[in-house]
Amino acid sequence: MAGMHQVLDNHELDLKIHHPVQLQASQTNRCGFCIKMHMKEARQNGETSERLDRVIAWDQVNDFTDAGKAALEWTEAVTSLHLKADLAANRRHRILSGTGGGHGMT
Repeated sequence: MAGMHQVLDNHELDLKIHHPVQLQASQTNRCGFCIKMHMKEARQNGETSERLDRVIAWDQVNDFTDAGKAALEWTEAVTSLHLKADLAANRRHRILSGTGGGHGMT
């Protein structure tokens, strides 16, 4: 997660998006320390408890802008990997079938 934090910090993402994204990733990763830290930082920067409480259900509420929802959707996608997923087999299949290759997933 340190790499994601570095990217977020270096791209001057609006704090109204930045804090919910960090919180959501921490919730998905089930990191109690990180959740507490990101909630505290967000509140110190003016985020409301009400919005923070609803990050977990971002796609079910109207608290977030389209840009915020896109960022939360992206965060969910890159953070949510099934613990039993066989990513190596998936990668081999993509390479052999010609639908993926190189260094990144396409």
